[in-house]
Amino acid sequence: MKRASPVDRSVNTGILAVKKGIGGILCPARPGTKKYSLLLSMPIHDSIIRLNYLCNTIPALLTAIPAEEFSFKPAPGKWSKKEMLGHLVDSATNNHQRFVRTQFETTPTIGYDQNKWNQYSYYLQIDNQQLIDFWTLYNRQLLHLMQHIPEEALQRLCRHTDQDWTLDFIINDYVVHLEHHLKQMVTY
Repeated sequence: MKRASPVDRSVNTGILAVKKGIGGILCPARPGTKKYSLLLSMPIHDSIIRLNYLCNTIPALLTAIPAEEFSFKPAPGKWSKKEMLGHLVDSATNNHQRFVRTQFETTPTIGYDQNKWNQYSYYLQIDNQQLIDFWTLYNRQLLHLMQHIPEEALQRLCRHTDQDWTLDFIINDYVVHLEHHLKQMVTY
């Protein structure tokens, strides 16, 4: 029996939302949380277009952030913009595995401790431009990958913590998550 994706369960409960004129579905933001986020009910083609736009737009905006502001930690235990970008690199790294392995493994389990990854990646010590370039190149690689995933692979499942997610959900959620953090760093 095919298990429904979190998106399917949200539709069945009738939880719908609209943002910027695009219909969407409210679903758990992350496994184990009570927060809800808007996951656009869109084909991955729309996420591909959006990620391409971000790869072409965001690097210049990040480069324009003064070094002191980029590294400023707003409070103890809170990430600087630089660490937030590092988190997005970590997210790209882990989602890269999800995008690839879900195509050929049976429900791979791929989770990570985002705070530990950030702490032990030493993002505050890396050159700003190197980090921006790394983020850009990694996302261009993911863009290439997304463009080549066969349609039939999109309903395959991947496990994150204690929740199974379809590959199309993971791809769309990746872009939604990316924009959530980018909007905390720059205006576009």
